[in-house]
Amino acid sequence: MSEPAKTLRGTALLSFPGRSLKESLIDEIAAGGFTDVGAGLAVEPVIENHGFSLAQGAELATMCQRRGQGLVAFTGYQIYFPERIALEEPLRLMVTSDGHPY
Repeated sequence: MSEPAKTLRGTALLSFPGRSLKESLIDEIAAGGFTDVGAGLAVEPVIENHGFSLAQGAELATMCQRRGQGLVAFTGYQIYFPERIALEEPLRLMVTSDGHPY
């Protein structure tokens, strides 16, 4: 059986919603040949003025969808809230090949 064709996708990463949550910028990204837009989304802000709230993420998703773009959402959940995960949802912990839980 032959392998499925692989597709290379290009993602433009947005960091500051105050500057980048604009229809014109998403148009520019699409015109530049990018297939996706990436953004950090957070329920709780981690770094002030950096990353998108859930409402901003929903707005960004709508903008991307209208242009046929995908959205890659980076949550940082396991990086910024590991203690909460360990206590509330221990089955979601990542264990690395050297046996250390994260």
